[in-house]
Amino acid sequence: MSELQEHQTKEYAAGVAAMRAKEAGSDPEISYGMTGRLHLSKTGWLLLSVPNALGRGAFQALNVPGAELPIDPDTGMYNAHISVARPEELATIGGGSKITERGKEFAFTLGPVREVIPEGWPEMSRVWFITAKSPELQDMRKSYGLTPLPQKHGKVYHFHITFAVKRRAVTQPNGPTKQTGPERSLHKIAQSLDELLAIKDLSDQRRYKEKHLAIQKLLAQVPSAWKHDSNQGPMAGITHKPTGFKYHVPPEVLAVLKRAQRMEEARIVQEHMRAARQAR
Repeated sequence: MSELQEHQTKEYAAGVAAMRAKEAGSDPEISYGMTGRLHLSKTGWLLLSVPNALGRGAFQALNVPGAELPIDPDTGMYNAHISVARPEELATIGGGSKITERGKEFAFTLGPVREVIPEGWPEMSRVWFITAKSPELQDMRKSYGLTPLPQKHGKVYHFHITFAVKRRAVTQPNGPTKQTGPERSLHKIAQSLDELLAIKDLSDQRRYKEKHLAIQKLLAQVPSAWKHDSNQGPMAGITHKPTGFKYHVPPEVLAVLKRAQRMEEARIVQEHMRAARQAR
């Protein structure tokens, strides 16, 4: 083989190798394409808002009996977020008002799901969260003289998105745990959020017959999650207590709710009596 032929052969081989490498694609890299908006909560926490659908999707995939969405007691809703700075941390720099980046978006990525026994949350036995990582948030914290990650009493808390909690089983004298009563259904209540939104859509579309049938189905599942709190002409106003969703229903649907609540109360009484007999 001549020197020219040998050189051409090597060039051809190199070209084939480059083409194959291109076809194979690059190695996967960590993406920071997700973003959230930074804001200060009413209770003084610096938070990064993230889509609620992110937490709800993780919750729906969680197969743990008794788990429930962590509902904000002030709003009655689930608000997914990343805790960026604690109130006591912000106090060291003059308060949350000193943070000029409020309202801006910061990039983050997700890590594995973890489970923990929470500190400072005595009514909860377990908490589930998605770990998160954000170099931008860490740099922002450091620019104010804070540590890269939140700390409390010297313990580092990594960024995360809480999506599920499980209450402790609080026993009563000669009685069952609270989780054997209506509260055992909180997991189902949270999972019905998509159905609640679908009912709102039916109402907006004036498909009232389908709306009322769908509401009756939910009323029968967890009667204690609803309350009758208003009347407007012949229509009754009912509210889904865990989420605050409100609907107007005709008298026959209200009657279904009242009947279901009476049956649920009777069942709870029977459970307490049965547990009391077994404890003797």
